[in-house]
Amino acid sequence: MSNPVNISKQHYYYLDILNIVATFAVVCLHTSDYVFQFSPNEPNWYLSLLIQILFIWAVPIFFMISGANLLNYREQTY
Repeated sequence: MSNPVNISKQHYYYLDILNIVATFAVVCLHTSDYVFQFSPNEPNWYLSLLIQILFIWAVPIFFMISGANLLNYREQTY
C-alpha cells in the first residue's frame, strides 16, 4: 500500500505581510486628503503632503497583489 502524496499549495507569507502594511498605508492616505486643498501657508498641509509622498506606493502594490491572486500564484510551478 502506498502513501498518498501530500501536495500542498505553496503560500507566500510576504504577500500577506505586504497586504497588511499596504492596508495601513492606504488608511494613512485616506486620512491625509487635506493635501488636495492647496494651503502652503499651513503646516498641516506640509504634513499631509509628506504622508502622501511616503505612502503612495501602496496603490500599485494592491494592484500587484490582486493580480497575483487572480492569476492563482499558489498553483503556479516554476
